[in-house]
Amino acid sequence: MTRKEIKIAERHRDLIVKNQDIDGMLELTWDFIIALNEILTNRCDYDPDKLKNKAQKNLLLCMMVHNFSQSTVILSLFDNYNNTDEIVNALNEIGATRSAEIIKQVSDMIPKNGENFYDIADEKTQGLLDKIDDELSDSPDGNFHNLLRVYAEKHKKDLY
Repeated sequence: MTRKEIKIAERHRDLIVKNQDIDGMLELTWDFIIALNEILTNRCDYDPDKLKNKAQKNLLLCMMVHNFSQSTVILSLFDNYNNTDEIVNALNEIGATRSAEIIKQVSDMIPKNGENFYDIADEKTQGLLDKIDDELSDSPDGNFHNLLRVYAEKHKKDLY
């Protein structure tokens, strides 16, 4: 794409987001995920519990996992949303079963008493977290964007 074409596509996506045009969003290609993320976060100000149904919440939780895993700071996910069961269930719902297993592993490593993981974890445990983090950032379930799209299309009526 040329720079001009990208700008036109971005303006088109921004209009879709502004209007919360679900049909238009589902027609997008490379920027579908951006539009979906913006529509949902605009509705709830990054608090999945404020979304109106399970499908919307599942999509946002999965995008949060993906976003945090791509920056290789998966522990930060739990600073922003700490209901592991809901995260794991959301990942399983979209078909990201290996990611769900990994999130459960990470959750089991987090101290339950509020202590900082890095303050109490030994080198071996920190190394294990790094390995798990790397696996998650490599999208162990395949094309994560495609999983999100398929789920969004299947639950289209719940996105309005």
